Amino acid sequence: MNFIITLQTAVIATRTNTLRSALTSLGIAIAVSAVMMMVAVGNGAQHEIEEGITSLGGNVLHIYSGENKVGNRSDGVGSRPSFTEDDLNAILQQVDGVRAGSASLKSSIRVVSEATNWQTNAEGIHGGFLVARDWNIATGRGFSEIEESAGQKVALLGATVAEKLFGGRPPLGQSIRVGKAPFTVIGVLGKKGQSSAGRDADDVVLVPVKAARAYLPMPHKLQHLDAGSLVIKIKKGFSTAAARTAIENLLRVRRKIQSDADDDFLVRDLTEYLNAKAAAQKTLGWLLAATAAITLLVGGIGIMNVMLVSVSERTKEIGLRLALGAQRGDIMRQFLIEALVLCAMGCAVGVALGYAGTFGLNEALDWDVESSRTISAFAVLAAMATAIMFGFVPAYKAAHLNPMQALLKE
Repeated sequence: MNFIITLQTAVIATRTNTLRSALTSLGIAIAVSAVMMMVAVGNGAQHEIEEGITSLGGNVLHIYSGENKVGNRSDGVGSRPSFTEDDLNAILQQVDGVRAGSASLKSSIRVVSEATNWQTNAEGIHGGFLVARDWNIATGRGFSEIEESAGQKVALLGATVAEKLFGGRPPLGQSIRVGKAPFTVIGVLGKKGQSSAGRDADDVVLVPVKAARAYLPMPHKLQHLDAGSLVIKIKKGFSTAAARTAIENLLRVRRKIQSDADDDFLVRDLTEYLNAKAAAQKTLGWLLAATAAITLLVGGIGIMNVMLVSVSERTKEIGLRLALGAQRGDIMRQFLIEALVLCAMGCAVGVALGYAGTFGLNEALDWDVESSRTISAFAVLAAMATAIMFGFVPAYKAAHLNPMQALLKE
């Protein structure tokens, strides 16, 4: 039988019972849209985790002083004596696998340009900070050794601060006031996006650590060579867990902590947190995939049921065609194509619903949840494969009817 004629016959057959065909196609439409949205959500979650790791920089340890407790009263993390540049240098020189490190003196502060002002976070750092955070400079340059050692008033702007202060104007060489001190902008950092804590990582001003000590207001009174918290970058191929243990042992010695006493500092490997989050998201992805598969399964069963009913209702028609010389393969193709026509109608509606649903999820979750042609093609192919698989049984049954018994059936 000619394919075009078979296709026309299949379309006519689906029109015979419009409501039944529509409900069957609706099941496939729901399945296709569910697959598209679930795959998009899984991809969006993975993308968010990858952005978080990129924002942090890989193999990075953050070291904070611990909490100061008096009775039941706690002053919170960072209230114990902070680290010094000597501590940083000891880590850089004595711990295997350390690639770079930096102090991190933070201050919430207002920065002012000629045209506008902005409340942001200023951070005093060493040159190793950008290496540790895998942070590139989009325009301009970083701090020179002379600027660092002398504590000169130069600044690197995060992308958000540069936009808020200067809009589309070039910020390089411009003077800004950070707190009460004038600083010269020498560079603009590349975009980092959202940090692991959910804040805008680009909303920051970086200055040499000596300049931060001299000119920026700090929440705690600074001592000579105070470095605040520390950021340490571990070389690729080295274990961050081993480096973390070595750093903890070194700091216990330097801070004269007794063997039976608790640490008065915290070493955090945020990539471990993100990896744990990635594992949870992977589990969620498998759960979403299983749910999508079940949805497709239900849609496929719906197609099989409808096709079995169709075979039962058209037994005499099938018997007549077989009696007139139709091949069993022709009958099988006819019913398989009918199943695919029902599936195609559902896929068309499902793809539209899938794109609409992912757009709604993108707005609701504030994630990069977007469908693509690849995702929609995968969903459609999966639905078509399901239709063929579940349409095979009715098609086989139709093709193997006894022509005489079929013609005599009431």
